[in-house]
Amino acid sequence: MKKILLVAFALISILKLNAQAPCGTDEYDAYLRRTNPQYAAERQKMEQQIYSILKNKQNNPNARIAQNDCQPNGVFTIPVVFHVIHLGESVGTGTNISDATITSSLADLNKRFRRVIGDGVDLEIQFALAVRDPNGNATTGINRVNGSSVLNYAANGVDGANGANEKDIKDLSKWPTNRYFNIWIVKTSAYSGEATLPSSFNVDYQGIKIAYNVIWGGLLAHETGHFLGLYHTFQGDNNNSVCPVNNDCLLDGDKVCDTPPHKSSECTTRVCSVNGDFNNVYKNYMSYCGSANWSRFTQGQKDRVRNMLYSQYRWNLITSDALIPLSVPLEAGIVDLENYLNEPICNNFTPKLKVRNSGNTTITNFKIDTYIDGVFYNSNIINTSLIKNASSIFLLQNLNFSTSGQHNVKFSIAEINGSTNDYSTLNNQICHNILVRNNSVNSFCLNLEDNTVNSLLFNSDSIYNPKLTNVSGCSNTGSKVLKYNNTSTLNTDNAFYLPQFNLDSVYSAYLVFDHAYKLDNISSKLWFGFWAVDGCDSSAKFIYSLNNNQLASVSGRDSLNTWTPTSCSNWKKDSIYLNHLGLNNLLLKCAAWNY
Repeated sequence: MKKILLVAFALISILKLNAQAPCGTDEYDAYLRRTNPQYAAERQKMEQQIYSILKNKQNNPNARIAQNDCQPNGVFTIPVVFHVIHLGESVGTGTNISDATITSSLADLNKRFRRVIGDGVDLEIQFALAVRDPNGNATTGINRVNGSSVLNYAANGVDGANGANEKDIKDLSKWPTNRYFNIWIVKTSAYSGEATLPSSFNVDYQGIKIAYNVIWGGLLAHETGHFLGLYHTFQGDNNNSVCPVNNDCLLDGDKVCDTPPHKSSECTTRVCSVNGDFNNVYKNYMSYCGSANWSRFTQGQKDRVRNMLYSQYRWNLITSDALIPLSVPLEAGIVDLENYLNEPICNNFTPKLKVRNSGNTTITNFKIDTYIDGVFYNSNIINTSLIKNASSIFLLQNLNFSTSGQHNVKFSIAEINGSTNDYSTLNNQICHNILVRNNSVNSFCLNLEDNTVNSLLFNSDSIYNPKLTNVSGCSNTGSKVLKYNNTSTLNTDNAFYLPQFNLDSVYSAYLVFDHAYKLDNISSKLWFGFWAVDGCDSSAKFIYSLNNNQLASVSGRDSLNTWTPTSCSNWKKDSIYLNHLGLNNLLLKCAAWNY
């Protein structure tokens, strides 16, 4: 099902696995989607990004799935910390499982992810216990905390109808999830394992939980698959009642093309599909076809996991310093680009880089090389006194872009204390795809008839951007409009930005636009809104919106989702008063939202 919204800016004038449930991930994900719009929106945004990249790879098999030049191919090692939340027993007894149980399970996980055992593909991802804690001190990567004082934990474990609260348990021991893969070993009767799927929601609590009495490598492989973005192979079977839809294998079901659609119980006789290798689900770590059969991940799952690893949600685990030995003399890493980048930046941009010293030697100077769109731009020599385990924010020379629109910016540590020796190179560089605004003007006329849509800036991660489309029947709106041809998937945000302008000395300023929309036959609703962004390092401020019924410009419903306006009566005009905003360097963001 699709929703169709057309927006005409024909002329816009601005004047200035046991008795327990095998896995709790689906239920937890469904609960968060129902109760937290932010989570649902973030998950949908993530799926848009994955689909766009994997669709390109599907059409161009040699295409890389890395999201920028800072992300190489090869084998990646993720730092792990285990939090054993026990009931006061001695180590190796009851809920306080032994070090040997943890290390052997982790070794088994590595064998499965690297296909040392099994018959699938090598995911080229492995795991190791962290050697340094968040403060830069030595650690074994195993924390043990007595959780018996947490309400209901001793009697009922965590979760379930009468169990302890999950956050209360995780608050006993959790390390920064952007530097460590957190695994909590807990008492529970609700499930064998549970994972948080990638998002920025509740980021401090992301990781996996494993029941203390069933921990083993196969279960870790299953839940870690979820943590890295994989669904169950039977995703979409509605509790084993229907065959999952598979019209587009990258959008439907488990969103993997080489795992045939099946019901969770469909493990011996094929029902839902006769196409594809059925062993890819029967033997799959993400199926419920019996843990004794688990022996493979597929190439499609590898592509999805690697894609997720390259994303903003998991890449920091690869650049973490948690596996860097404490004895290393020279080691520095770029932690982040601290500037606010959720909205388009102004030209003459001043980068603010956060750099951390993870070596034993005080850093007195370092050199940062900057590249724009793959071309060397400048070098910055930074003099400092950055001691061991300290981090600081450094201002670099301004960046001036030759054109507005999307650009890739890369920052790379080239030298530390005059030396090119550095223990880890993965954390030496950081890349960002950013949108650069046009230079500010006092007024503008956006005429789509002249294809000035090129002056708009579009969300780079959206696969449903409005497109310049021809329509007929109304000279007032002209023949060219912006068309949203959006799927019925909920919480899809598709934004574009009008050219930047000033409101200095303007007596009256309005944004005028026409819109055409016919309601469809599904329960989701469409919403169209506007935000104002003031200045060059600020967030967007919501100013105006139209909901489903307000957007509708004609009566009735579009059962086939093919409606197109054919006369002036099919359009509605709307306007927004802007003077009250009192903003200069004003950027207007427009977005359609399906909810």
